[in-house]
Amino acid sequence: MRFHEEVFNQRNLAVIDEVLHPRYAHHDAGSTSADEHKKILADQLAGQSNFRVEVGHTIVEGNSAAVEVAHYQGDRKYRTGVALFTFEDGLIISDRFWYRLVSEAESVDADLVPEPGAAPPETSG
Repeated sequence: MRFHEEVFNQRNLAVIDEVLHPRYAHHDAGSTSADEHKKILADQLAGQSNFRVEVGHTIVEGNSAAVEVAHYQGDRKYRTGVALFTFEDGLIISDRFWYRLVSEAESVDADLVPEPGAAPPETSG
């Protein structure tokens, strides 16, 4: 939670030093250390002042956590996905992110996680 909220939403890159293991690797971004990933994130966030992340369901088991996330540019949700984190010594040692782009036809106001008891969205076909 701190990683998403403080790094992405508050732009506090110092948190990376507190939550990422020194041997951290982000396989999708190609970084092989916490310092390298910090530089990658700093570059990415520098050009995206209105980027933010919302976190939905989180499932933790053993040394792993699956986190449902949505990425926004301003008020427009543009992708949703799941991040899979692995921990060692209480720190994130690796993560991967699977996502799908959100079509323009989908509501940007749609909840990341539907309300309990809500009917599933209708689909055609």
